[in-house]
Amino acid sequence: MFIDHFVDQQTLNLYINAANIVMGTADLYYPSRITLEALACGTPVLLLNTSIHIEKRNESLNFTIPLTNVFVINPSVREIAKFLLLNKKKIYKLGKETDIIKKSRRYVLQNYKPEKIIEKEIFLFVKKVYKDAVRM
Repeated sequence: MFIDHFVDQQTLNLYINAANIVMGTADLYYPSRITLEALACGTPVLLLNTSIHIEKRNESLNFTIPLTNVFVINPSVREIAKFLLLNKKKIYKLGKETDIIKKSRRYVLQNYKPEKIIEKEIFLFVKKVYKDAVRM
């Protein structure tokens, strides 16, 4: 768990590559950096079906990643434990399949270059400002 804790890139890659699955976070429009790092390593990812931002928590997560090694579940200890117990063999197998690793890397490169993320954020911000201006 990396909260208020810096881990250098090389160590982070070692952790991710040693993991069977990474629990990542997402928002309504994009995944967290740890999710992208895990996908770039080809490690399966478990996303919680809620936004990481408190002000958006009442909304269900509209965000999905169209890869077989990404799972979205409800954020409860029971659901997480149940998912891990029922899918442990599948998770282990997915982390070893080279074609899924290649697809994951391709997906990250195509969709999450820093300039694309900034462009999308600016577009969403301008759209929100425009909607707010029209309402006034």
